[in-house]
Amino acid sequence: MALVPPLTALAAIFALLIAAVLLARRLRGPGWQAKPSQQIQLLAARPLGGQTTLVIVQAENQRYLIATGRHGTTAIGRLDRDG
Repeated sequence: MALVPPLTALAAIFALLIAAVLLARRLRGPGWQAKPSQQIQLLAARPLGGQTTLVIVQAENQRYLIATGRHGTTAIGRLDRDG
């Protein structure tokens, strides 16, 4: 049977690929997940009409005012937490 060695080699390659993926996941660990301080939160959104919306988001303990619309997204500026 001339087909057995190629199938065995193919099975070995797949086994190595699966082992590499599992090892990469194990070595990566939980450090690759976003930490609570790194999460982005949507705080408020107000539609302005014409498919444009003002959005307040918080990231890294900073608040930002962002405008979104059909032509793109624009960061208007950083908001002070004092009001």
